[in-house]
Amino acid sequence: NTYSYKDVLSHIKDKLNPENSAYISPGTVTSLSMFSYIPQAIGILIGRLFKLNPYIIAILGRITNLIYYLSVIYFAIKLMPKEKWKNILIVCALLPMSMVIAASLSPDAIIISTMYLAIAYVLHLKYDKEKIGIKETIIFGILCLIPTMCKVVYIFLTILFFTIPKEKFKNT
Repeated sequence: NTYSYKDVLSHIKDKLNPENSAYISPGTVTSLSMFSYIPQAIGILIGRLFKLNPYIIAILGRITNLIYYLSVIYFAIKLMPKEKWKNILIVCALLPMSMVIAASLSPDAIIISTMYLAIAYVLHLKYDKEKIGIKETIIFGILCLIPTMCKVVYIFLTILFFTIPKEKFKNT
């Protein structure tokens, strides 16, 4: 089929007519907090400060997201109590799909890396710490809050805290 320029233009004008328009919900993007995009925003800000082209700005956002992911994974590996668990964490964190997500503009890099850190922290508290005080409880709460702020469904991460025996706590 061949189309003339006038046919295409009239079709576009019909689509732009306010009477033919409909409201489309923004979807799940509005349910995410602004915190979800801080690493990416830093890269984008750097690119905008240097007045780079949009492609390079997007690449900088992806690079800063990857740097955040790898930094958090590094601390999770350092906290993990047993060597075989460290190896499992390394393999999971460096799976190709995990790295694709980490090097994207998606907020999932923050969620995944912080969840790995929260799991490593709980295992650290369970196996390495003698007694758990209020400071450790607050740190774990913050680690659970970060993914929950990104997507509410991750509130169930807090259940991990109940795997720690009650004898480990300094007080009730």
